[in-house]
Amino acid sequence: MKNRRQNEMGEIATKKFFETLNAVSLDILGPESAIVDATRRALNDPAPENLVMVQEALMDASEDQREAIMRKVHSQLRNNIEAIWDQLPYANIAARPN
Repeated sequence: MKNRRQNEMGEIATKKFFETLNAVSLDILGPESAIVDATRRALNDPAPENLVMVQEALMDASEDQREAIMRKVHSQLRNNIEAIWDQLPYANIAARPN
């Protein structure tokens, strides 16, 4: 049961990270960005090769773009009580305060 819960938590966190990365990249770089394309792909199919494509797209971005994106992603996730709640190992997902 514990491993299943940990897997679910990891999947929720991964999905939330990629959703936020996609939204932030879209906002900063626009819809034609390789990062936006890669994150969309990873959200539709979280196969390992699609996750690697996101990493590669991030590395291909300029350092300034990458830092701006990751700073905003971190800020949004850090301030998202839902994302934090989802990571609490004994939190009842059905009883979330939000």
